[in-house]
Amino acid sequence: MPAVVITAPPGGYAEVMKEARTRINLQELGIQEVRPRKAVTGAMILEIPGDKEGSKADALAGRLCELLAFREGVKITRPHRRVDLRIRDLDDSVSVEEIAEAIATLGACAKDLVKVGPIRRAAGGLGQGTAWIQCPILTARKITAQRRIKIGWLSYRVDVLQQRRVQCFKCLEAGHTSARYNSGTDRSQCCYRCGQAGHKSSECDRPAECPLCKEAGRKADHKIGSRGCNAKSGRKASAAPTRSGEGSGGAKPPSSSISQGPSGVQKSSPPEPGVAEAPKEKRLA
Repeated sequence: MPAVVITAPPGGYAEVMKEARTRINLQELGIQEVRPRKAVTGAMILEIPGDKEGSKADALAGRLCELLAFREGVKITRPHRRVDLRIRDLDDSVSVEEIAEAIATLGACAKDLVKVGPIRRAAGGLGQGTAWIQCPILTARKITAQRRIKIGWLSYRVDVLQQRRVQCFKCLEAGHTSARYNSGTDRSQCCYRCGQAGHKSSECDRPAECPLCKEAGRKADHKIGSRGCNAKSGRKASAAPTRSGEGSGGAKPPSSSISQGPSGVQKSSPPEPGVAEAPKEKRLA
């Protein structure tokens, strides 16, 4: 359902909401009901029931922006369910701006709702490039229904990418965002390819090594969040249990020493385009 998101500094939501309730008349905007809930980032989400209430959510967001624009650290946004796409075999003449314009035109959405990453060229100097795109799901459905998109003279193949899991950019572990970061390990400067600090993965020529899997004692010859990544956290894996009478001392380890980490580490909001390995393709429902 349509919604408006209010992001405020810690402890500031009560004052922001009190002022909004006092200064904004929902009935004047045609809004009969608003349902609040918390986002994983800690932001306040105000949902307006009804699939066709987008214009009312836009009106509420506009009034909130006017009212709270002077407040430091307060941000008002209109969330849109987004999908990641990938365009293949781009020639040298295509630009990021042309891709965004083509997506917005064919998908009938505002250009500022389309995000396009830098075009990555294939090795070997053949000129073919790949670009990552993020756009609203309704826009993506219109584009992928044809499987190709025309940019300039040429048409290119468009793939839908698998949704990424929520991932903290600070510790790089899955399942939470930086707003709920509490691991004590800061990996925000680590390269997504080799795990070392001081450079981006787009500039990295070192062998792939996942710091999460390495710290957990697992096989680590892959990028963070790639298909072969099996670590959620940096906790070291416990030794496999042995049967009584085997190994040193013949003692059976207690059950509490056995741990299994959940699999899969992927980004919720999309990483810097071209940084992490592209997720699997999927088809839109």
